[in-house]
Amino acid sequence: MGELVKDPGPGACSAQLGGQSRVLKIRLAEIERFEDRHARGFYDFFDGLRGESFRPTVGQIRDLIALALVGGGMKDEEADAVMREEGPEKMIPHLHIAESIMMATLIPKKEERDLLDPDAGGDKPGGPPKKKRARSKSAD
Repeated sequence: MGELVKDPGPGACSAQLGGQSRVLKIRLAEIERFEDRHARGFYDFFDGLRGESFRPTVGQIRDLIALALVGGGMKDEEADAVMREEGPEKMIPHLHIAESIMMATLIPKKEERDLLDPDAGGDKPGGPPKKKRARSKSAD
């Protein structure tokens, strides 16, 4: 097995799948495909991974990974072939990969937030906190 892709890009992560390091990214198109296919909202799936909703099925986890391979640049057929080669002994690693995909998608790193909004300021994600104004003393 090779090294993981060191910088897979904003909103992406990487994982070893099919004996190679792969870039995994979920775009809006993949989110919609996932929701349509599984009749489950993306945020509900995320909550399920964290134990705050129904736990995801093995099929949902494998499908999320396949869709993230597509989002990372792979063709649908290639992504499906990679996932067919991943056996049941990979179920726990797949759970962790799904968690990484969701975190990269929904909670970007600070550097990525800065790329999205370099002028972020005043309590915006990635920006400096708002400066507190000094209170004026009132004469009562």
